[in-house]
Amino acid sequence: ESSKFKVLTRLRGEGAHAIPANQIAVVGDRTVDGRCLHWGWFNQTVTIWLKRGKYATQGPPTHRKPDYTISSITELRSIFQGCSK
Repeated sequence: ESSKFKVLTRLRGEGAHAIPANQIAVVGDRTVDGRCLHWGWFNQTVTIWLKRGKYATQGPPTHRKPDYTISSITELRSIFQGCSK
C-alpha cells in the first residue's frame, strides 16, 4: 500500500481527530484498475473521476460510479463549493 493511502487511511481513522468520509474527496483518472477511486469507494468517501488523458476512454465500472466526473481539475472548485454528500 502506497504512502498516500496510508495517510488517507489514518485521516479516515477513528477518534476525535478522524475526518468523516463525506469530507474526504478522492480524485483519480483510472476507474477500472485505479487504486485511488477504489480506495474512495471502499471507504465511502466522495469519488471524483478526472476523465482526461490516457484512461479517459475506460469508462466507469458497471458496478460502481464516481460521485462526480470532471474533465479538468479546475472543475473541483465548483464541486467543493457545493458538495453536500
